[in-house]
Amino acid sequence: MKNSVRFVGAELWAWARGRRRRLVVGGRSMLPTLEPGDFVLIDPTPGLVSDGSIVVAHHPEDRGLLVVKRCRIVAEGFWLTSDNQGEGSDSARFGPVAADAILGRVTLLLDHPRRRLE
Repeated sequence: MKNSVRFVGAELWAWARGRRRRLVVGGRSMLPTLEPGDFVLIDPTPGLVSDGSIVVAHHPEDRGLLVVKRCRIVAEGFWLTSDNQGEGSDSARFGPVAADAILGRVTLLLDHPRRRLE
């Protein structure tokens, strides 16, 4: 419990210092992990993405659109998948994305800070 509280505190401190971005989840593609309207913090530090991470990325067909997906590292880049396979579009439709499409790794669900995302 102490480590969890420290982690949440450190993430909130990083956000206050401008080292995290806060985003709102807009769709249903990550249910049940993330719900529409959930607020998440993302860490934009390059190199922190690993298999199973939840990431925020530019949609490859519309760079103005952001997607929140679970990530797997593949030879061609990053394979993005939805937890809720029946919703949204992911790499099954558009293929792997390049590293420059990844904005960051989701580190904290603000609405439920103790829930593990990975």
